[in-house]
Amino acid sequence: MNKEGVTQPVIFEGKKVFAVYGFCNIRQFDETTEMLEGDIMQFVNKIAFIVHNTVDEFCGNPNKNIGEAFLTVWKFPESEILGDRKHLKLTESQTVSCISDMALMCFIKIIARIHKQPELKF
Repeated sequence: MNKEGVTQPVIFEGKKVFAVYGFCNIRQFDETTEMLEGDIMQFVNKIAFIVHNTVDEFCGNPNKNIGEAFLTVWKFPESEILGDRKHLKLTESQTVSCISDMALMCFIKIIARIHKQPELKF
C-alpha cells in the first residue's frame, strides 16, 4: 500500500510463449440463438463437446470458450525455442512440425465431426 492506503498493482515480467493458437466460432450465432431460444445452450454444449474432445485427442489445450467462440492452444516445448530474449525462434525440428500438423488436423477433424451431426445442421 502507498501512503494514501491504496494498493498498488503487482506487475510481473512477461514471458514469450511459442504456440499454435486456434480460434473458431459458430457462424450465424445471433440468428441461431433467435431460432433455438432456450435450446441454445444444448446446441453450444454439443459443439463444445466435439471441440474440446478433439483438441484433447490431438494433444492441444482447449483454452477458452466464450459464447460462440473457442480458443485452443498447442504450446511448443521450451527445448524447441532458440535465441536470446529479444530474438527467439523455433527450431526446424520434427517436434515443431508434428505439433503444427496436429493443430491443423484437429481443426479438420472438428469440422468433419460437426458436419456429421444431424442435430447440428440447420
